[in-house]
Amino acid sequence: MKLLQNYKDFPAALWILLINTLMMALGFYMIIPLLAVYLLENLFLSATLVGLIIGVRSFFQQAFQLWGGMISDRVGYKLLICIGVFIRSIGFIMFGLVDSIPGLLLAAILSGLGGAFFHPSSYGLYTVLSTPKNRSIIYSTRDMLSNVGFIVGPVVGAFLLKIDFQIVCLVSGIMFILVLIVSIIGLPSSKPKPDSTHPTVLEDLQEIVTNQRFMTFTILMIFVWFLFSQLYIAVPIKMDWLGIDNNIGYIYSSGAFVIVFLQVPLISFLTNRFSSLFLIALGCFLLTLGLFFIGITPNVIGIYLGVITFAFGQMFLQPMISKEISEVASISLTASYFGFNGLALAIGGLAGNLLGGVLYDLGAAVNNMIPWAVFVLVGIITVIVILAKEQRGRVVN
Repeated sequence: MKLLQNYKDFPAALWILLINTLMMALGFYMIIPLLAVYLLENLFLSATLVGLIIGVRSFFQQAFQLWGGMISDRVGYKLLICIGVFIRSIGFIMFGLVDSIPGLLLAAILSGLGGAFFHPSSYGLYTVLSTPKNRSIIYSTRDMLSNVGFIVGPVVGAFLLKIDFQIVCLVSGIMFILVLIVSIIGLPSSKPKPDSTHPTVLEDLQEIVTNQRFMTFTILMIFVWFLFSQLYIAVPIKMDWLGIDNNIGYIYSSGAFVIVFLQVPLISFLTNRFSSLFLIALGCFLLTLGLFFIGITPNVIGIYLGVITFAFGQMFLQPMISKEISEVASISLTASYFGFNGLALAIGGLAGNLLGGVLYDLGAAVNNMIPWAVFVLVGIITVIVILAKEQRGRVVN
């Protein structure tokens, strides 16, 4: 009943923002899981070129979030959300219209830049529309809706793919156009805060990098994202090592279903009993445990167990990271803080993909337990450091 009361108290603008999150997740997962297959099988591109195109999209989204957040804090969250979803819609539609490498790279850049604009801006608006009391529920609801998109989007995309990949891209782009229309009509015009005392970008950046609590947290998140980035590499590699021929989509969906059905009630129950940092440490431990299960398993059942355990970790991490950032950020620079923290994802994800690839190759050549041993070591050390930071914070308070 208390959980339902929290939802009843949500303002209308917050419901619109949550609907936007669901629609964007559907549009995103409708196309992204199919893009690599289309580039390989229909356009006959090499794996290197496919990796380049997909990597460019991810890089532009993560690396430019800081600038998207800083612009958003100056001109308003609504405007940057609208610009971002419009740019992404163009990028996604372009994927279905071009077949040249320059055209595909431009589509990747536009779809990435669109995310760099609306992602920190939407989190800034979530913070403005929430209160410290209901923020955990809001962020966990947002992540739950994103996972609904992860489950449903590929199904819709696969259905439309029977017609044509161009239709997939068009429908995905239309989803973002609908978000644009809904945002223009329903989101509040969030103007820059009149009490902002940091008129220049350099001064804003100086405030962020001199916020010791935030910078320590961001550095720790690099290692968390390093572990997080392993899931979509670890599972197919482990299946290949074991010679398992199984639908990998079902394996990933099992984790997404766990998040959809359990995230909101679990976060609602735990957030009043434990700090954000403690739950982040718990999430990191579960990521590590999930990778450990995947590493030692001799069959597909252990892979399912590992993915579901990993999903429980993801369930705690995503909303608690958002909550921690919103608590340490100054109100006039909320989007900038979220954008800067996106650098942790960019660095951790890049390091995870590159170093992870090296470790898997080393494991295949020398000892297949090498990558999993490294992941467990990184995970345990990160958990210990986060708990030590959480303990120091309790002592200070």
